[in-house]
Amino acid sequence: MVKVNRNDALEVMKAVAPVIKELFPLDCSVSITDREKFLLDLPREDETRENFTGKPIPEGGNIVKVMQTGEKQSSVIPKEVYGEPFKAVTLPIETDEGVVGAAAIGISLANQEKLNEIAQAFASTNEEVLASSEEVASTAQELADQAQELENSKANMVENAKEIRDMLETIKKIAKSSKMLSLNASIEASRAGEKGKGFNVVAEKVGELAEDSSKSIETVREKIEKLEESIEKVDEKSKKFLDISQGQASTSEEVSSSIEELSKYVEDIKSIADKL
Repeated sequence: MVKVNRNDALEVMKAVAPVIKELFPLDCSVSITDREKFLLDLPREDETRENFTGKPIPEGGNIVKVMQTGEKQSSVIPKEVYGEPFKAVTLPIETDEGVVGAAAIGISLANQEKLNEIAQAFASTNEEVLASSEEVASTAQELADQAQELENSKANMVENAKEIRDMLETIKKIAKSSKMLSLNASIEASRAGEKGKGFNVVAEKVGELAEDSSKSIETVREKIEKLEESIEKVDEKSKKFLDISQGQASTSEEVSSSIEELSKYVEDIKSIADKL
């Protein structure tokens, strides 16, 4: 509240008004009134309204309320009062005789509206980016899960190949024993002479079966070796894929977290805009 104990209080305020306008950090209008009219009206640089110096105080603004209440008033003045909307802060000018006038500062709503537009546009874009980031994060996590399943499947393939190799070793031992059995049977059959011919035929068949088994074992062994080579390549690829997927999932989560932080700044911008 501005309170001076001098009869020329209004003249003092008129003299100080240009200084107040110059010192204010934003482009603003400054007005000094008595209880009926504007004694001085200093419009903003960007204002298009008429100058109210010497004109009656219109109804509907803060100045009338200040005269009625003797208290500071702050509000947005609608376009209908002065020709364009703006935010005004008005103080009563008091002397020993009471409220003799008012001092008002008007601030354009353009900056507030522009900040609000920027904040809203940023918020909208931020929401879209956040939604996309969350979708990417979800996809990245799914890829990471799939990569882990691939890693598990690869481990099972390695284990199965090992088991097959162990089985081949067993079959190889059986085939080797069968060869020895066939050889011994042939020797015994030849000793038996005519009576051992039938047994000799069986011994030959066992020998042929053992030989075929040995060849098949070698063929299967070669296939297993190639399979193991392929598994090693898959292992290298799956590890890289797993690392990339996990890294992507982690990065996506960090991006989502950062965007959520930006959302808080949007609220701060809106808050600042409302205070302008």
